[in-house]
Amino acid sequence: MSIYLLDLELDGYDNEEDRKKACDVFIQDQLDFSASSVHFEHLEETVDGPTIKQLADLWNLCRKFINDHKPSCPEAIYQVDDINLACTDFAEEICSCVGFYNKESELKDEE
Repeated sequence: MSIYLLDLELDGYDNEEDRKKACDVFIQDQLDFSASSVHFEHLEETVDGPTIKQLADLWNLCRKFINDHKPSCPEAIYQVDDINLACTDFAEEICSCVGFYNKESELKDEE
């Protein structure tokens, strides 16, 4: 199965709820035809939230880790030395993808 992230914006609607419903209908009408089916869910986006590309990059990073190290259960992460050792590099890659902690932004949030 192929999975896609789609950023769709339709103009001409009075509010976000109507726009969301119209997008749902559009996707269903355009993609759900004989011999295929479409399942979609809404990703909530915030002003400071990630872009679709950033979400896809994070997903691909996680899938690469899983494909490379093949953890078969939560316990494998702790008990298999190769997986455990790779976790520090993985954490660094995640932070590089989504951003490192920024104390200044924490102070701004508290105001």
